[in-house]
Amino acid sequence: MHPLNVSHLVIGLVLLGVSGLWTADQAGWITDSTYVLPVLLVGAGVIGLLAFALRGVGSRRTEPIDTPETEVHP
Repeated sequence: MHPLNVSHLVIGLVLLGVSGLWTADQAGWITDSTYVLPVLLVGAGVIGLLAFALRGVGSRRTEPIDTPETEVHP
């Protein structure tokens, strides 16, 4: 499994949301679109921040970092 790229996730969500907004506007489902785009952008940003935070929590190491052995001279 490859690591999550948060910027690709956010851009994909924004593009998907914009295309969904365009479709809803063309279908006549949205009458007042002044608030919809800002809500979409804030929502995509929040999802990106959550993905970034969860990626950071999941990638923490549990084993100690190897340190070089020091030579002991008699």
